[in-house]
Amino acid sequence: IQRLSTAPGNAESCEMARAREINMLFGPKESEDPEIDFIFDLHSTTANTGMLLCYHESDTFTATLCSHLQARDQTISLLTWPAFVDLGLLPTVGRGGMTVEIGPLAHSTVSSTLLQRTMSLLSDSLDFIDSANSLNLSQLPPPMPPTPRVFS
Repeated sequence: IQRLSTAPGNAESCEMARAREINMLFGPKESEDPEIDFIFDLHSTTANTGMLLCYHESDTFTATLCSHLQARDQTISLLTWPAFVDLGLLPTVGRGGMTVEIGPLAHSTVSSTLLQRTMSLLSDSLDFIDSANSLNLSQLPPPMPPTPRVFS
């Protein structure tokens, strides 16, 4: 947060300049009322992660969503980010969010199977969020207890 709120320097990287811009558009980070309610950060990787969903352990809405998605597809793995640590990750700018890592996928390639799985995951996620928007958050089911497929 400190790097995002300090004045930009002359030698600032284009990534840091873009991070500042995103923070102002979607956040600002740690705001009580960010501009964005939920952020999906999609990544492909050469690592054999399969479908890996990463989220902040204190984000109970995303934990409930991830639990719902994992119940629908048992091959999904979960990874939680530690609480009370300032992480420079896109989903931490909004009210909630997750990073989706999909792999293995070689550089500069597209796998129709992984693309379809990602589209299905996003569709299921948006359906869940749409349903949650019509409920009081206290009416949402609690997240399932973590399974052995959760990493932190």
